[in-house]
Amino acid sequence: MKNMRDYQKTHQKLLNSGLKLFLALNFETTSVRQICKSADVTTGAFYKHFETKDALIDELVAPYLMGLKDIYNQGVAHFQSFVHTVDIQAADTNVDFVKVYWEKNSDELEPIITYMYQHADITKLILFKSDGSQYENVLEQITHFSEMRVMETLKWLQEKHLIKRDMQDQGENIHLYIYAYLATVFDILMHEYTLEKTKRLIHEVYLFMMPSWIAYLLTADVDI
Repeated sequence: MKNMRDYQKTHQKLLNSGLKLFLALNFETTSVRQICKSADVTTGAFYKHFETKDALIDELVAPYLMGLKDIYNQGVAHFQSFVHTVDIQAADTNVDFVKVYWEKNSDELEPIITYMYQHADITKLILFKSDGSQYENVLEQITHFSEMRVMETLKWLQEKHLIKRDMQDQGENIHLYIYAYLATVFDILMHEYTLEKTKRLIHEVYLFMMPSWIAYLLTADVDI
């Protein structure tokens, strides 16, 4: 039992030291030796807990990403429920429906932003201090994940003739538009504003981009 407690204690010390050094320096320039010195353990002890430095950052980041994914999927499920149950006949035109559709989603990132602020150290690590790790292109990874979910809903809207845009072969465009939005969100996060100011700015960016999304979806052939 004591050996297990000692193992867990050392394991947590290594995680804490790794996180502290990654944030102070970054993942790429932090060495295993530095982590061990900070945690007051030997390098031999490190490799009893982690095969590589990458394994350490994975253990720090994986639960965080799972939490983000769960929150995002809950939001998508709630929103898709709205889309599937709304009285489509109540909309006088496609324009009216798509406006309602997009306005309904204007606070889509609020639960995610709150979660990111609640886990501020891991957020900072993965967004700004993860160079040299598998998370260094996290913006691209999140964009790809979001793109898949957005395309699901847009194709449903097309099947219901609620948008004019043929979504076939539109993946590249959707990817770029989502990337542009999320890159702006990341820039806001980088400034470390208060939670309320961050939410307000992101909401304003969403409202700024919304007319372009509506025009894109309701235009048959010409790209916006």
